[in-house]
Amino acid sequence: SNSDYIDRYNLYITEVKFIQFLKNNELVCMSSTNENDLIHINLKSAKVKHHNLQKYLNLKKKIISYKNYNQLSSLSYFNNQLIFVEYIKFINISYPKFKSNLSIEIEQSNFKYSQIHFPFIFIIYDSFIEVRSIQNFQLFQTIKLNSIIQLDFSDDLLFIITKDKVLSYDLLNYNKILAKLDELNDFDNAILLLENLNITKFINNSKDTKNDKINLKQLKFIKIRKFKLQKAISLINEDFDQAFDLFIEYLASPNKVIDNLPENLQTLFDFDRIEYIPDLSPLIRHQINRLINYLTDSRRKIIKFQENKDAVFTYNNLEISLSIYQSDENFSIMECLKLIDTYLFKCYLFVNIKMINPFLRIQNYCDFQLVENSCQSLDLYDQLSTFYYTRKDYQSSISLLIRSNKINELVLFLQKLIQNDDSPINLIFDNLKYIIV
Repeated sequence: SNSDYIDRYNLYITEVKFIQFLKNNELVCMSSTNENDLIHINLKSAKVKHHNLQKYLNLKKKIISYKNYNQLSSLSYFNNQLIFVEYIKFINISYPKFKSNLSIEIEQSNFKYSQIHFPFIFIIYDSFIEVRSIQNFQLFQTIKLNSIIQLDFSDDLLFIITKDKVLSYDLLNYNKILAKLDELNDFDNAILLLENLNITKFINNSKDTKNDKINLKQLKFIKIRKFKLQKAISLINEDFDQAFDLFIEYLASPNKVIDNLPENLQTLFDFDRIEYIPDLSPLIRHQINRLINYLTDSRRKIIKFQENKDAVFTYNNLEISLSIYQSDENFSIMECLKLIDTYLFKCYLFVNIKMINPFLRIQNYCDFQLVENSCQSLDLYDQLSTFYYTRKDYQSSISLLIRSNKINELVLFLQKLIQNDDSPINLIFDNLKYIIV
């Protein structure tokens, strides 16, 4: 039916095992005559590639043998990875780069064969079946039966054929599987499901998929985002940079990030005013700079929604709207901005004090007492004057300059006020006496 299809390659089913489609017009399979031969076929262009797995994986012995029990049992492809089950050995390699990602052996006897039914690997033994994750080979369930012969799938049912009977089991729907993975904090397997399955499989009411108001692409992002952020939190002490890459990419709310900072940063930031700037290790300075990257990125996005709550903008080929942040409990634009700016001020104090003035010159939502007390303790009068001015608290700026005997700065400040469209004339005249000798 496809007029673009070119039939130039005859693929005999008797000569291959475990056919797996990579895309609509590409597939891989294993040769049943030449051991270790992985065949890649482009059905549209008719190009065929043969990969010797023993050579590519740099193995001393054959990875696949169809003799005895040591045989390739299953083949699957997802997320640019090929999954093999060779006897009871799980092999995960990137494709087409052939970089080994994971290899695990299970010491079991009486192995019969295995079968991959995404996202699980079913390993069949004589008297039980193991249900394992295709992502990391984690064991989810063991089904114990006698004299198991074969298993098969039909719609939402699993059929197990034994020597004397056939049993059927209901397969859990994907929402229940996702809920169980959430309960187990198994972020990787939850992400695997969401990234590789149609999002409609996770909508309880199928009629909702016909509703034009549902943005399925955004709904998928929101569901993946939940587990990506949980994974980021789990990585915060192990791989700080990767965690913050995930925080930025998946639009983490500021309170979630701040609440889960490593203990050393929590202690550093836990103050209402700062009276001195401590010496920081290169690692701490790097972490604070990564936090600044996240805060400035979040500030830019959330400010857009403060200006226009119906705004939609494109980010990573996705339409980002306020609904993504609103999927978090108790989300508030104003509270987020207060938290972001307060922590940005603290960060700049520690690693880049030159940024304090430019930062306070824009409209900001910093904690007032924190800025006032810290600037006074550190003799940052120019920065404090800027802070007052931005908030149109002109009297506080003038009082500060007079108290610190900065007459030249006071002259410049009053000149600046005169140039304002709404210049406070009475305030200016009231303070001229301090500059007239």
